[in-house]
Amino acid sequence: MRRTILFLTALVGLVVMGSELFAQTRLVLDYDDQHYRGQNTLFLKRKARQQHPGVSLRDKELISVRLVAKSRFGRGQATLTVGQTDSYPETVGGNPDEFDNPRPYTFDRIRFNNPANSSQGRWQIQLRGNFKIRKVVLLIEDDYYGQFEEVETYRLTKPVFFTQEIQMNYFGRVKALKLKSLRGIAQVAIVEVIFGNGRVRRLSGLEGTLTRRQGKDITFRAPRGRNIRKIFITAKADRQGGGGPVTPGGGRGAIQVLAKTTW
Repeated sequence: MRRTILFLTALVGLVVMGSELFAQTRLVLDYDDQHYRGQNTLFLKRKARQQHPGVSLRDKELISVRLVAKSRFGRGQATLTVGQTDSYPETVGGNPDEFDNPRPYTFDRIRFNNPANSSQGRWQIQLRGNFKIRKVVLLIEDDYYGQFEEVETYRLTKPVFFTQEIQMNYFGRVKALKLKSLRGIAQVAIVEVIFGNGRVRRLSGLEGTLTRRQGKDITFRAPRGRNIRKIFITAKADRQGGGGPVTPGGGRGAIQVLAKTTW
């Protein structure tokens, strides 16, 4: 009986700890029915710093954004931009008879999910039309996974594409992945992962040019990360990357694979 009670107590503690670990926060940005005409941009990070100076967005993941607004003729367009990725444009409702009516029911409510694979870079809403903006609500989540840790580093010995297979069975559930070059410049053509259920997904956010200063990373939206079995990276050393000639045991470049994981 005593063992059962101790087990149940520990189980409840784990549930509570898990709910706190993956808790999400709503950050309300007030715009006080500000009027915008033509093409405008709402700088969400700047507004958050102004209205919530005690909240740091440095280690936050953006889950979604809710826009409370109306357009004069019901044809205004709004788009969420995260980093370099835009959402599909959304039409914001409204009509001329209620444009100056401050009652809540006259405002449309538009929800944007984060269109990017990470939360780095700018958080903005692009407006096109005649708007009144009441507020924007950011749904954010703390990044509890700390620093990226190395999974594997491998050499690029020739300036031709080849595919490297990386096993992930011993690294737990993956919340985020990052690629960077440790030497010269690398060109990544294709990155694919195989999940624990056998499904294959291409990660275009990790593809492109890698340098020592400019890596690429993505974050998986699943609160507890994803079960990834393998990663396949098709890449080559860039001839213009300054990697130097091929030497025995050396190479023109090297790619480092990093991950944030949890068990």
